[in-house]
Amino acid sequence: MNKWMLTGVVCAGLMTGCGGNVKRVSCSGLDWNKFGYETALAGESVRTFDQYRDGCGARLEEGAMQTYMDGYSKGIAEHCTYKNGYALGFTKKSMSKSCPTELLAEYERGFKSGRFDLGVKVDSLKKMGEEGEPRPQEKDPTGTRGAF
Repeated sequence: MNKWMLTGVVCAGLMTGCGGNVKRVSCSGLDWNKFGYETALAGESVRTFDQYRDGCGARLEEGAMQTYMDGYSKGIAEHCTYKNGYALGFTKKSMSKSCPTELLAEYERGFKSGRFDLGVKVDSLKKMGEEGEPRPQEKDPTGTRGAF
């Protein structure tokens, strides 16, 4: 009897755990333009909308997809820039795969430049450490370093 009780508790726990990971989808009242814009700025796929479309079906507000796409188009144009690519590359973050072909070249060029500049900075700091020079944050407050 205890074996069956334990099995039941484990199964109930697993089902509850899985249910906790399911994202609730709002089918109405969402600012679809803002949602599309923010999704694009985060570098997420345009397909993010699909979970709403699939989850809501006929309950999805009329015009939601078009409004989402309007916001997404505006956001992706701001996301896929040289400047943003550079910032992502320099901070060693991943490059978004959501940029359209016509914006990808500049975005990718910025990303590569950022990665390159990061490498130069890291190499420079390593070289400073190898040469025994104090790193900017490690300066000797007494001023006696190397005086002997």
